Amino acid sequence: LSAGAKLRVFREPWVKTPPPADGNESVHAFLARRFGVGIADAFADSIVSGVFAGDAKALTMRGAFPRATDAEAAAGSVIKGMKSGGKPGKLISFRGGMQTLVDRMAGDLGSSIRFNSEVTAIEPHENGVTVRVNGESIEASDVLLATPPGKTAALIAPIDQESARDLRTIRSARVAVIVTGFREEQVRTPVDGFGFLVPRREKMRILGSLWTSSIYPGSAPEGRVLFRTMMGGMHDPKALTLPGRALLPIALRELNDVMGIDGDPEFIKVYKHDPGIPQYEAGHEEIVKRVASRIGPRVSMIGNGVDGVSVAKLLELYERGLSFQPQAGTRAGVAG
Repeated sequence: LSAGAKLRVFREPWVKTPPPADGNESVHAFLARRFGVGIADAFADSIVSGVFAGDAKALTMRGAFPRATDAEAAAGSVIKGMKSGGKPGKLISFRGGMQTLVDRMAGDLGSSIRFNSEVTAIEPHENGVTVRVNGESIEASDVLLATPPGKTAALIAPIDQESARDLRTIRSARVAVIVTGFREEQVRTPVDGFGFLVPRREKMRILGSLWTSSIYPGSAPEGRVLFRTMMGGMHDPKALTLPGRALLPIALRELNDVMGIDGDPEFIKVYKHDPGIPQYEAGHEEIVKRVASRIGPRVSMIGNGVDGVSVAKLLELYERGLSFQPQAGTRAGVAG
């Protein structure tokens, strides 16, 4: 960064240029307006890649990072608003991994969960909703769809074709995660932080790498380090067409360029997430509102295609009472 770009950051509290009235300002445009083009060019890509694997010039700031837009609206400055907004959140997990949360929720729901059961149709009627699953009909008072936008579109198409078309316009970033484990002495760079994200101008195929064993102590055996390296996303969709054995050497080579690693990993896992991460691009908020108003009140939506891609955000929605509550008895939830 140039000295001018760094100094421009300190002017942010005095920037008076208002955001566009339509609320569809991109992440890149927001950072350029508040902090300067130099900061936007240097950091917008890596920030967006790290969370959404998306395009910083397509995702809206309001949809992707609402805390920042709320801070500006409340204090007239992102810096001032963030300072007065309380302590920032932190990354946490369970000793047994995120599967602990899934197992606990499944235990609470008990026998009401039906695994490997394909829902072929939902049919709202005057007295409730009929759910067609595995050739069987289940009657419910209402249905909560916790499915990706594309699957939700397929289920609601018989109810409202226009809503289905709207949902199909929500794009998703397909992501591959290459998990590798090494002995501590193999890694020449100290692994004592969060990890790193890669802006596109670096011309690398990996989006970044999280130092999982540093973020979550206990996630790797003593004397070992664990990396989660991401590839694909909106800028490199072809990566997901490659088999895992082809992705691995690319990820290892570029990880080595940054970290300085001697030898081969002791542990390897490659995961592909398809459809991946929904993209909150211009018009997303309006789409969700339109669809919700058309298909309700007996059918509603939740999930990362609606509001928030993090587990924390989904738990927040749960606390608001928007998620499936088995004690209601006649509610049905569809996930997958």
